[in-house]
Order: sequence, then C-alpha cells, then structure tokens
Amino acid sequence: RPLVSSIAFTCERVWQQEKSLGLKSLDRLSSFQTNNKALFRQAASYEYGYRMLPGECLGSWEDLDRAAQAYADLEYGVWLKFPTGSGGDLVYHVNRVSSEFLYEGVNRIRDNVVSALSQGKFDTDGNTFWPKKEFCPEDFSLVVESDARNCGEVLINGSTQFLTGKNRKVLVVGHFEQITTEQGEYLGNRPLNPTDTVEESLLEQVRRVAEYSYCTNQYYGIQGVDWFLIRDKAGKIEPYVVELNSRPTANTPPVIIAAKLGAKHWINTNVYTDRQIIDIGDYLDVVGRDLALGNIEDGLVVPQSFRTLVTRRKVFPSPDFKVLILGTSSDHCNQIMEKLGERSIRFAPE
Repeated sequence: RPLVSSIAFTCERVWQQEKSLGLKSLDRLSSFQTNNKALFRQAASYEYGYRMLPGECLGSWEDLDRAAQAYADLEYGVWLKFPTGSGGDLVYHVNRVSSEFLYEGVNRIRDNVVSALSQGKFDTDGNTFWPKKEFCPEDFSLVVESDARNCGEVLINGSTQFLTGKNRKVLVVGHFEQITTEQGEYLGNRPLNPTDTVEESLLEQVRRVAEYSYCTNQYYGIQGVDWFLIRDKAGKIEPYVVELNSRPTANTPPVIIAAKLGAKHWINTNVYTDRQIIDIGDYLDVVGRDLALGNIEDGLVVPQSFRTLVTRRKVFPSPDFKVLILGTSSDHCNQIMEKLGERSIRFAPE
C-alpha cells in the first residue's frame, strides 16, 4: 500500500514530487478552484445563499475606483484580499476608503506575491505572473470586503471544521475561536462551545457552504469555513461567512493530537522568540523541559511546525514556530501561556 499524503495546496509540480516519492494524494483538485475567495463570493450571491459580509470582486482599476466611492462612508473601512492567499498573509486593511489608499493596498499585496514567488524559487517569475502595471494577474480578480465591525458588534471571530461524504452528509468536527492580529494575520485558535441557538445558525451556513463545495468543486472530505458572529444594531445575532478552506486546516492537527493525549482544552498558536531554532534541543531550551516534556495535568507544550528551511547545502533557521498548548481547562492553558511569556516567548510578531 502506498503512503498517503494530504496536501494543502496542490499543483502540477507538487503532484510530480509526490509521484517521485511514491506518495498518493488525498486531494487531486486544483487549489485555484477550491480555495478561491473570488469564486466563493460569486457563488454565494447567486446560487447557494450563504451569508457573507458586504463586498465584491474587482477585475480592473476602474472597478477599484468605483468601489472607492461605494465604500467611502464605512466607519471601519474594508479589506482587500488576493483570492488564493492563506493565513491572512495576502490581505490588506484599508482604514479610510479612497482610490489612493485602495491603490496602495493593491501594490502592497502585489509586492508580497512577487516576493513570495522569488523567495520560494518557483518556476514562474513574480513580475511575469503579475506585471507591475496590471491590476491583477491574468484570470484572477481581487476581493474587497467590508470590515466586519461595519455590520455590528463582533462577538466571535471563528471557524468550523467539518467533513462531507459522498452521500453529501455533513459531520461537524468542531467550532473554534480564531486568534488574529489587528492586521488580520492568523496566529492560532482554540476550541469554542457555542450556545444551541448560535450553533444552529452556524450549521445552516455550514450546510450551504458544504453544498457549494460538493456541487461546484466536487470536493468532499475535511474542510473548514471561517466566520464572524455579529450582533447588529437591532440586537439580532447572525454568523457571516468569510471564506472556505477545502483542505485540512490549522485546526486539524490540534484536534487529533488533543484527542490522542486526552487533553480537555488546548490553544494552537504561533510563537516568536529572539533565538533561532535549529534543532529540538533549541526548542527544549526556549520552551523549558518542564513544559516540553510535561504532562496534561501540569501543562504540556507540543511543537507542531518550525519555519526552519533546510537545503542540501545550508540551514536557514528561524525564531518563529507553532506549538500546541495542552491543559485541563481554558484557564489552565492561559496560565501556561503566561509561563511561556515569562520565558521571553511572544504570541504575536513585533
């Protein structure tokens, strides 16, 4: 039996690498289709009816100027999003909406895309993929979306992970509260237990999203939807869908690890230090052996991923990594975070 891999973002090059390693992929669909924010937004408006924040897709500088006028009065501004970005790395918040500031946002996103293509040593050159004078790459569009606070009081920034089968039935794995920076960068998440009323509303939106994912993309399996729970001026509480991730998400490893270790609560979070992490010994020194080699009752911090890059000739270490904090309760996990903070570990980039 071949080893099976689950790839977050697929493309022809990744498939060829899988094949050379003797791997079989669980996901053979193009991420351009399954995780495209623009396509997802378009489908909501005319067919599947899941509730999204006000916004639209932009395909030209003229569209951008029109959006500048349409959203100029929004108190909390808008978000510009590249349609296939992930983890909040290709979004830009525009506090005061005008053509000038929206133009700045497009250029900032373009710079990030070009830089990522360059640093990742992809076959496609960034400037060829997205020429400087072009509004967006060919066959792409950008998304402009109202800040959630314009719709009312944001009660929770959350996500729901779920499974769909070939029979189109939906099984919810769990609901989670997102941890983000003010700039929208994803930092981590923790389990959430919504009230019965809120959960019922979430399930309605999740089922609509699952129908889109299955019917439009022929995708079934594990996936997640991000959402905001908002109380409007009339006092009505409703979830607003933000995006779909048709793949294993950042919640997937924590759910599995916590279940295997019997943890009642956990926090999945990025951490930042001033020390480069080259090997597990560095990790033990930074986190502390009491937590790194501890137990659930006293507190346990499990490494999930490091951003260290390794080539055949050189190691490029990073002080940034991701951990899973495991404890007996939410308060206990918060106490473990405080201990890590006392050891010069930060939970947001400087």
